[in-house]
Amino acid sequence: MATRTGSVQAVELVRGPDDAYGNEAATGTMYSASVSIWNDTANTVIGGTDTLSTAVATAIQNARRDGKTVTLRSAALVGAAVVGGVTYTGTTTFTSANVVIDPLTAAWSGTPTLPANTSTTQRYFRVVVGYSVA
Repeated sequence: MATRTGSVQAVELVRGPDDAYGNEAATGTMYSASVSIWNDTANTVIGGTDTLSTAVATAIQNARRDGKTVTLRSAALVGAAVVGGVTYTGTTTFTSANVVIDPLTAAWSGTPTLPANTSTTQRYFRVVVGYSVA
């Protein structure tokens, strides 16, 4: 099993949290972001044996531009990728800093081969993450 490095194409910070109150601990306040991820490497990613791991916390920190440290608290794949005209879904896991995508076929099963960056990407994986800042 190989871990390939994914690239962030875009970060969209979602407004909020509107329900935070004055004395709430910074790490208890949840924020969210929508992140577009793709395989911008010369390597193929074979679902089931390879994963696509992306430094999402760093990308969100760079988008926030406030110097705060981002810690990921949740992650969900909400948009399938389309590469070379083929649709790819997947499952996600996360660490405090990275989102990891295990690619699946369009039928949410099987072991697909996500091509390297030499194939045209029509749509990126879209992942929504919950995070806290400190």
